[in-house]
Amino acid sequence: MIDNLDELLKHALTPMEEPGEALNREILNQVKEEGSMKNRKFKKKGAVAAAAAVLAAACSMTAFAAWQYRSASRVAEELGEEGLALHFEEQAGSDAPDSNGQMSGESQSLGGYKVVLLGMVSGEDLSKHLRTSGGTVHSDRTYLAVAVSREDGSPVDMEEEDFFVSPLVGSLDPRDNNILKWAGNYGQYVEDGVLYRLTECDNIEYFADQNLYVCVTDTTFYKKGLYEWKETEGKIVRNDGYEGLNALFELHLDPSKADPEKAKLLLEASEKTGPESEESSLNIEDPYSMIPEESRDAYMEAVEWAAQITPDNIGQYCVRLEQTVQTMAPDGEGRVSFQESISNGGTHIEFKVDWFFRGGEINAFIEPNIGTGGLEEVYLKLYTLNEDGTVTFAVWVPKEGSKWQDPE
Repeated sequence: MIDNLDELLKHALTPMEEPGEALNREILNQVKEEGSMKNRKFKKKGAVAAAAAVLAAACSMTAFAAWQYRSASRVAEELGEEGLALHFEEQAGSDAPDSNGQMSGESQSLGGYKVVLLGMVSGEDLSKHLRTSGGTVHSDRTYLAVAVSREDGSPVDMEEEDFFVSPLVGSLDPRDNNILKWAGNYGQYVEDGVLYRLTECDNIEYFADQNLYVCVTDTTFYKKGLYEWKETEGKIVRNDGYEGLNALFELHLDPSKADPEKAKLLLEASEKTGPESEESSLNIEDPYSMIPEESRDAYMEAVEWAAQITPDNIGQYCVRLEQTVQTMAPDGEGRVSFQESISNGGTHIEFKVDWFFRGGEINAFIEPNIGTGGLEEVYLKLYTLNEDGTVTFAVWVPKEGSKWQDPE
């Protein structure tokens, strides 16, 4: 496995993913992350939108009525962040702009979507869930909540539509300095057709004396052409020619919160865990280059093998590790939780049954885990909704060559 890709690549619970998706998508979805909101919660992703929306709505900024959407506190609570929810509540209880100088509820409408910035908080130990990356605990974090809805009233499909949400710093090139480099992570869910996302990353308050932004796009990651970086001015502006969603919220933080020394340390730390050369730079348009050359053939063999596996044919290609089987009934809030212990340190998994199984519309989905060691490292997590409402979790591995099987 590649240890320093944790915070750079995305890993998702992808229900019944179909073969034939773009190669880049597979690579970005399936590299394992250490303890994160996604692993302990539920991040789901579907296919990248086939094309940007043709409707290029004029950008509109308003002080949006926050009550029309769930609050940042509610979003955090729904994602199992009860402690963080209290911090959002304290922020919302203030008559003045929140602690970051940003009035929550501001909205922008672009590309057929409406995006609402629900709230943002920063600080030490705001969450009871520790974010670790490369063996380092990241406890000083920024958390922001957004809501994304469709202007035509149709529901957002979390499995088919992708969004990228990240703070940006005006003095730094956004292509190389965004949430992917700052131990970023997120959780999300859809309620009443609206997608709610809680995003976290290293504390950006230390850049409070600079121009700061939050971007929300209809892309999987940061792409060229979304924004223009005005390096000499230390500003980032929207590209009005982009026919899609490229919202950009300007944050007005208290400059006294800036800490140049800590900002420098944050950048130095991200350089150590990020790309080490121009050839392996974090260019989302070429994620394949991030896999070591000597591992690429084995990795792609594993990716292609996993793409053919479905809940219906998994028994044809895999064997179940019986020691991993767990069956749980939903609790009073409709949640189930499991402990996956096959990976280093193990992973706690928790989610609401209705979110994943769509109220019973689907009855099984697979989460693939693929390292750079080829088929021997592959394992698949299968979640099955039983007739009695319980959910069964189990790890499956290739019938031959898997390092996870006990030796004969």
